This record gives sequence, C-alpha cells and structure tokens, in this order.
Amino acid sequence: MKIQHLTANYAGYHLWANQQLVNWLSGQTDEALHQEVASSFPSILSTLNHIWAIDEYWAATINQQSAFENRYEVTEFKRDEIFEGLINRSVQFTADVKAFTEDELTRELKVVSPWLETTQARYEYILQMINHGTYHRGQIVTIARNVGITDVPNTDYVFFNAAKL
Repeated sequence: MKIQHLTANYAGYHLWANQQLVNWLSGQTDEALHQEVASSFPSILSTLNHIWAIDEYWAATINQQSAFENRYEVTEFKRDEIFEGLINRSVQFTADVKAFTEDELTRELKVVSPWLETTQARYEYILQMINHGTYHRGQIVTIARNVGITDVPNTDYVFFNAAKL
C-alpha cells in the first residue's frame, strides 16, 4: 500500500470521525457541552476547540504556511462556531492530503515550535494530527459520560472503513 493511499484514507477518517462527533454533540444541551469536569480540558467544547486549534497548527505546518487561525486565545466557546470550524478544517485538510504526491508526503519537513524541534516526513505529521484528534475525541466521550450523556457514537477507524464497503 502506498503512503498516499494510507494518509488520504486516514484524513478521510479524521473528517468522518469529527463529523460523527459534531452530529452527535449537536443534539446535546449547551449546559452539557459547557459543564466542567476533571480532564485535560475542562469541558466538551473546550476540548473540541483544542482539537480544532491543533488541527489548524498542523495543517499550516504540513502545508508549509506560517499563518493559521490561532484558537489558543479563545476563551468563549460557541458551539456552532466550533462545530463549523472543526468540520471546515477537516474538509480542507482531507483535500490537501489527497493532493499530495508520494514524493511530497515522504519529503522531510523541519518543525520548530514551542513544544519541539524535529525533522520528519510530511506523512508523519499528518498521522500525528489525526492521532491527536483521536486521542481527544476519546476524552470527549469520557467527559460526556461524566456529564450524563450515554448515547455515544463509535468513531473507530474500522467502522469508518466498514461504512465505505
């Protein structure tokens, strides 16, 4: 299997999983989405905003753009803005990844950020971004259960692939 096929499929998965989550959360109350619990981020919306923020950072890095929407400064979390922004970023990211050639995906990019300095292949950063989203979607499920929401959708990669068959 070529890296281009794998990364494009995973980018499609990231979009699908985010859509599943947003569709599910759209039916929840504002109170539940803002309710604070002990977690990496204190609420469902703050965790979604974090996913979007990091997606913006990695998408810019992967596309070698210096400017990106900085969501770190946001302190007022508006559900529709976050839902729409996260999905729009996922749609654009999927299109970007599909457009990369095999050579572009294996090209090494240097990253210097407040968190690390490293040089890795572009596809490694793509997988990092998707893994990060998966990690925090899992946290959202746990937060949801802690605030009394139990009708959780399954966003595992295998279900994405099975849905395509």
